[in-house]
Amino acid sequence: MAQNNLNTSTDDLSFLERKNPNALSAKDVIITIVHNLHWIILCAAIGGVIAWLVSDRAVRIYESHAKVKIQAVTRNLADGNVVTILEAVSNRRTGDAWNTLNDEIIVLKSETAMLEVARRLNLGMSYYYKTKVVKRVKDLYTDSPIDVTLLDVNETDDILFEVTVSPDSSYVLETNDGKAVQGRLRDTVSTPLGRVCVQPTWALRDLYYDSPIQVKHHNIYDVVADYRQRVAITRNGSAEWIIDLQLKDTSPQRAADILNEMIAVYNDHTIREKTEIIRQTSDYINTRVAQLDNELGVQEAKIASFKRENQLLNVEEYGQAYIAASIESSEEVERLRAQISHAQYLQTLTSPSDEYRLFPITVDIDDEHIRNTIATYNENVLKLDKYKESGSSNNPLVQSINLELSTLKQNLNKLLATYIGSLEQKILVVEDAGRRADSKIRSVPGGQVYLDNIARVQGIKEGLYLSLLSKREELLISQPSIEGNAKIIDRARKNPVPISPDTKRNMLIGILLGLCVPFVVFFLCRALDTKVRYRKDVEQYVDIPVLAEIPSKEKKDDRYIVIADKRRDAVSEAFRILRSNLEFTRKPDGSATSWLFLSLMENSGKTFITTNLAAGLALVERKVILLDLDLRKGTLSRNLKMKREAGFSNYLSGRLNDLSQIIRHDVIAPGVDVILSGPIPPNPAELLSNNRMDEVMAYLREHYDYILIDAIPSGIVADATLLKRFADVTVFILRSRMIDRRMLPDLQALKDHREFPNMTIILNDVDYKKQNSRYGYGYGYGYGYGYGYGYGYGYGYGHQYGYGSTEPEKEE
Repeated sequence: MAQNNLNTSTDDLSFLERKNPNALSAKDVIITIVHNLHWIILCAAIGGVIAWLVSDRAVRIYESHAKVKIQAVTRNLADGNVVTILEAVSNRRTGDAWNTLNDEIIVLKSETAMLEVARRLNLGMSYYYKTKVVKRVKDLYTDSPIDVTLLDVNETDDILFEVTVSPDSSYVLETNDGKAVQGRLRDTVSTPLGRVCVQPTWALRDLYYDSPIQVKHHNIYDVVADYRQRVAITRNGSAEWIIDLQLKDTSPQRAADILNEMIAVYNDHTIREKTEIIRQTSDYINTRVAQLDNELGVQEAKIASFKRENQLLNVEEYGQAYIAASIESSEEVERLRAQISHAQYLQTLTSPSDEYRLFPITVDIDDEHIRNTIATYNENVLKLDKYKESGSSNNPLVQSINLELSTLKQNLNKLLATYIGSLEQKILVVEDAGRRADSKIRSVPGGQVYLDNIARVQGIKEGLYLSLLSKREELLISQPSIEGNAKIIDRARKNPVPISPDTKRNMLIGILLGLCVPFVVFFLCRALDTKVRYRKDVEQYVDIPVLAEIPSKEKKDDRYIVIADKRRDAVSEAFRILRSNLEFTRKPDGSATSWLFLSLMENSGKTFITTNLAAGLALVERKVILLDLDLRKGTLSRNLKMKREAGFSNYLSGRLNDLSQIIRHDVIAPGVDVILSGPIPPNPAELLSNNRMDEVMAYLREHYDYILIDAIPSGIVADATLLKRFADVTVFILRSRMIDRRMLPDLQALKDHREFPNMTIILNDVDYKKQNSRYGYGYGYGYGYGYGYGYGYGYGYGHQYGYGSTEPEKEE
């Protein structure tokens, strides 16, 4: 059956089966892992060790926690209990509404409170020591071997220096600018920093001798701002009035001390507030008790004097009802006047020129509005005092509180004035009722009535006197039991386990990163490597058959003709496989097959392959001729050191007419004929296109089995295109590690456009050692394997190419 040229098919769908050149199969990944397992393990170990070293040198961070309950018990301001009233005021409560828990959190973290904590714990001074082995900076908060006192340094100065203590109790103090001063422990020494006294502590031992201790004096306000930002106070989700405190620090003991001291300072401020309110109320009660004591003494003296002078009898039988009415009227008048007196006293405190101070809570005012206004006023005064303590007098909130206090004081003045006016009206009404009752008992002796009035007033004052004495005793009893608002549920404790760095986690990350490094290197090399190295790289880009892979020669092998009858090395076996493939391309009629050897770039190894292939064919007694048709360079002629010999240029130009004069016999190997290129002509393209070249090829086809044409690289000049008409098969030589993959689409385009007949590829100079390490497989070159491979491949090749025929033939 006639066989058509391979490229004549119009229904070629092989492009649908082309692989993605950038695809990476799971097999490639697994083989890469297996063959590079030692590097992967080494990189993972290095990553783990580096992560451990970094973690070991990192500064340790510790965390401490505390839990506090803010006291919030419901109280009633109108129950008449002075102690209850004071506690309600100290908790900043107005009516039935408690101040929010967020306000207490702000107070707890206020600058004033934190400044007191910093001063109590001496947070302005810190000591550090760099360990000798891993060079890690260690915070010596409670373990400092020295205690440095800077006598002439303000608490707002930032200073850094080092102190190195010697075993003989001397030390060297070196400032940050390189100045050094010597001194002895416990002595006061003059330094560029002022007077300095260095005291040894219980922690001074051999470890710290001759090792610099870094000392830092911080600006106290910077320290306060730093810790205010780092302390986290949050509301507990499971309880309404419980808050959680959290602090991270380089010293576990300092973290716990700061949290505990914050709670202590908050409670101390609360106790001071409560004590101040109790003191003011106690002063008010003492003043009123002294006034009542004087008034009762006067009343008792009047009664005694009047009874002695008038010798009055009991008048119960005289108008009991009217007397009772008169007495009730008098009592009410006295009570109202007492309230007026108290109101007038409070009114004297509402002067606009007076500073804002707390109003004493009094039970003699029965107007609920006035009492609530006083409570609100006192609450704002306490808030204002706290803001003043924190130094926030220009805060917009402070100005708002000042405005509210001024308004409250004006309102209170008006309320008191209105209240006094209403009491005076009540007195007029009650007195009028008393006068009506008195008119009914005019028959009663005026002296006895006067006496009863005095006794009535005395009873009222005695009741009020006893009530105030009772309140004063309650205040005295409650004062020793005053507690802060914060009740500690969980005290902050030293946590010796650091939360950072997490050595295990860091080592795991280091190991994973170390594992990733070989893969990153592999994929980068794969992505950046654009050279063709192995058959697989060619098959990913083109669908042109690969006849053979010629391995690289060993460095010590300097042979030009590598194939020999009894050699079994890899290169010789590769040429035997190539020869077997060529054997299956012979035409059934025994006519010659011409092979055109081209390349995409110079130095691809065309001449090396053609000469060795010719020698291999001669070993199996095939008549083969090698044509050096690279008329421009004559590479074969130059390699054979016969560049000046007559050749194609002489015959094609007409200088020689006998073809036998340019055919050289047994030049490369016995049985191999060669036609050299001859002297370099000025017009090689014109010579290759004349009729004499057709005559030469017709003669050679009659006398040889194989015609091997060594031509110039394709695409450089027109010579290769002129020679394709003589070729049955076109072989492109691609040199491994030199040809770029981006050139392969150009080769595929030549095939798609049928630029050359029956295109094939030979991959030259393949490094199988690297192939084995990269893909995990290789080739063995034994006699049996080589020919088995050649037969299978050659049969398919011969059937596909139709023996190189370009004309339809009759079926056999």
